[in-house]
Amino acid sequence: MKNGKYAIYKGNEYPIYNGVIENKNAIILISHNKNDIQVGFALSYSEKYMREHNFFTCEKEVSKSEITEAYKIETTAIYKAQKYYVDRASTQGEDMVRIYTSPISTVKETELYNEYKKNGFSDGMKFEYGDVLLYKYVSVNDPDLQLIEKRTEIDINKL
Repeated sequence: MKNGKYAIYKGNEYPIYNGVIENKNAIILISHNKNDIQVGFALSYSEKYMREHNFFTCEKEVSKSEITEAYKIETTAIYKAQKYYVDRASTQGEDMVRIYTSPISTVKETELYNEYKKNGFSDGMKFEYGDVLLYKYVSVNDPDLQLIEKRTEIDINKL
């Protein structure tokens, strides 16, 4: 499941770092492949820190002229005929995704809120004015789940 901006660099797809960088003619690519260290990527964190937290990330600043393609991918989920948001940080293991609702009022839409809770959704982010995002982990193998990726091309010079 993908969400975010991606670039093709030397024939491989990489997520694009979303933060600000000084060089306006370059972008930073992110990789979770240890072999990319051999092609000029540098560790994003210390090896010790990544080992302790069980992840690996490296990055490389590349000139925009070295990018052959750039695009944004937005993934949404259809679950039991309802549309939900999905974010890539919400994956639990390899076979689970987290789906979440639009903000729901716990005051005005009590029936809807209670229906979600009855169907296994949990309270997520709460807003000052009483709304809440509800979420649920769902197996990617669930026959009621369909993940839809929408891809939009991005002008490389506007990255």
